Amino acid sequence: MVQTSKKNSLGIVLKLLIVVFAVLVIAAVPLGVRAYSTPVQEESTSVLCSYQHRGNYSYVAHLKPNQFYDNKQVLYPGSGALYTNLVENLDVTFTYTFVSTQTSDLVVDYVLTTELEMPDKWSKSFQTGIENSIVLTGETAGFSVEIPIDVEWIENIKNTLEAETGTSSSTYNFRITPRIHVLSENSVGTIDEYFIPELVLEFTSGSAEGNKITISGLDNSASGSITETYTTFHPEVLNDRNLFVAVSAVGLIGLLFTSFVFTRTRPKPPEKLIKQLTSPFEGAIIDSSTEPPREGMITVGMKSLQDLVYVGEGLGKPVLHFEKPGEKNVHIFYVIDGTTKYEYIFEAHRKPKK
Repeated sequence: MVQTSKKNSLGIVLKLLIVVFAVLVIAAVPLGVRAYSTPVQEESTSVLCSYQHRGNYSYVAHLKPNQFYDNKQVLYPGSGALYTNLVENLDVTFTYTFVSTQTSDLVVDYVLTTELEMPDKWSKSFQTGIENSIVLTGETAGFSVEIPIDVEWIENIKNTLEAETGTSSSTYNFRITPRIHVLSENSVGTIDEYFIPELVLEFTSGSAEGNKITISGLDNSASGSITETYTTFHPEVLNDRNLFVAVSAVGLIGLLFTSFVFTRTRPKPPEKLIKQLTSPFEGAIIDSSTEPPREGMITVGMKSLQDLVYVGEGLGKPVLHFEKPGEKNVHIFYVIDGTTKYEYIFEAHRKPKK
């Protein structure tokens, strides 16, 4: 009975430990999710300076004497369509502006070129002689240049190139391209980049809308910034990860070990214990429905079923097996030799002694 009590106590302890370790494993899951979904270190960017390049064009179109515009002499952007036969020349003004959140010292170099092109056929570049290098200072700084455009000259050059190449098209373009290099220094850094705002004059002829000049690219801009990147380390996240590893390792190892021990020490069902006890002696044991006699008998107790079987074999007597009614899992094995009874009593909750 003492041994049975110890086994029961061990089983209870093992069950409690299994519960404890299972709870540890379950509790480690949200800790692991939090620890590994948060970076140990992260980078953040701070804007030290913002800036913008602006390139804006305006123009004045000088007209030939005309009936269509009631002899109006000039047109401005948005004041009317530019018909090629009416426009004598254009005075284009290009204005560059550099805007910054920091006061800057700038060195601005620019070169302006033009190009006449017949799309997908040919192009011809021209030097304008408009170039300069200037020094500017401030949060806002810039310059302006005047670009005269002779429409008749463009038409003549186009006709010459068409004659030389044997090509023709109802559409051709005249491109104005300032290439601006900006070197800016301020208290937080240096800006070194190019800005190329292009103006395009598209000449069309023979369309339903007539012979026209369409201008695109009047307003251009490009923005940028000087930034600084910071790296922030989170030691608490690393601590959470280490804690997760430790808790989950202890929980898993403990759960596996206690489950293994519990499985090995768990009492077997009585039927399996009886089968385990009697299987080596199946031919020597006979089940009996009669309780062994007591009166007038000398009872000799045996230490094991194996000893009892040896006695039976020596006496040439069978070993009888009786399951005692009213008492749970009590089995009596005995051999009768006259008035002597050799007996082995087995309680199924104990480990059998064969």
